[in-house]
Amino acid sequence: MILFYFNGAADRTHRRVPKKIARAVDQGAALFCAALPQSTGIYSGFTVDESYYSYLGDQGLAPARLTMRTEGYQHGDAWSMNGSGRRFLTQHTLSYAAPPVECVHWCNSRVFAHEVQRRHRLGVPGSRPISSLEEFRTAWRSAPSCVLKPNHGNAGGHFFTLTAHTPAVSVEGPLEAALARGECFFFEPWKNIVCDIATKLSISSVGAVEIHGHHRNWCNRNGAFYANSISADDTTIAAWKPPLDDMARSVGGELFAAGYFGPVGIDSFLYEEGGSLRAAFAIDINARHTISTISYGIREKRAGARAVLYRFIAKRRHRLPDTYTALQSCLRAGFAPWEMPLLTTPLRMYSPDGGWVQPARSAFYLEGESQDELLEKDERLRRCILK
Repeated sequence: MILFYFNGAADRTHRRVPKKIARAVDQGAALFCAALPQSTGIYSGFTVDESYYSYLGDQGLAPARLTMRTEGYQHGDAWSMNGSGRRFLTQHTLSYAAPPVECVHWCNSRVFAHEVQRRHRLGVPGSRPISSLEEFRTAWRSAPSCVLKPNHGNAGGHFFTLTAHTPAVSVEGPLEAALARGECFFFEPWKNIVCDIATKLSISSVGAVEIHGHHRNWCNRNGAFYANSISADDTTIAAWKPPLDDMARSVGGELFAAGYFGPVGIDSFLYEEGGSLRAAFAIDINARHTISTISYGIREKRAGARAVLYRFIAKRRHRLPDTYTALQSCLRAGFAPWEMPLLTTPLRMYSPDGGWVQPARSAFYLEGESQDELLEKDERLRRCILK
């Protein structure tokens, strides 16, 4: 049997993880219950009420279960096979297949992504590494609206989003301190983004690249992810599929040449410039599992609806009742019984040191016939549960 370890703070390798975030990551292990095979165990310091598994089972999801135990499992997998993932699996004598940890670290860096972009003419035109204040000032003068991204970090994490009106002192002080610690950043001119597109693929141990699909990511204005959607009728993705496939094969080949194999997520976007729609492919390369592991996994269990939306809502923004009966009653204000959204995270989670709490964020899964239908259902969902 397989035990899955969610080291969701893997992108914070070189930063101290605040206690609040570490706790939210531990809760986040439950995200995978609806998606992974029923025989899989998911390690977590939290437990849930049996009613959660019954609710998922009633939705046809045959859930995997959270566990605090490691006994009885022979094999392991992790969100990221970086140092923390491997330490956990090794400590608990679980077998696993993974590339060297130095390779995982390198392939998740923006230095690696920049080299791939340069070789294959990908990424955002004008992007460049920043290793000094003078380089930053020169770049900022050339593109006053821009984003500064650290070498390691997930979408929106520790970004500087700047305009011509941003006070220089608010950026240069923190940037100079980070550079003095040996960190590097990447300068990316701001673009008028029309849509974010992500690609899910995997690389076998012999280098075979399998493209599982392209889908839309939904991000806030700071670039932080909050949802993804998979739609068979997405004409925009259909129109860009050939170059997206080419890009995925190129990036997959570069990753394997660097020694990596395993799950991969690649972020791209389409933007409008000069009256034309342009593409910035492979702006971020994630050599690990991504949230698409969950949305694709649930979709497969549910026999592949034409269109699905998987979205997060932060605890501070919504209310959840104490029981699934009460949840269904709440959702009936906006949905007929046959179209109910699925809450794929628990209503409450328990830990010995914190008692029963609502998770830091909830995840909902919606199905429909089209992208437009999903967006309309998402609006109804928010009317039902937002504070």
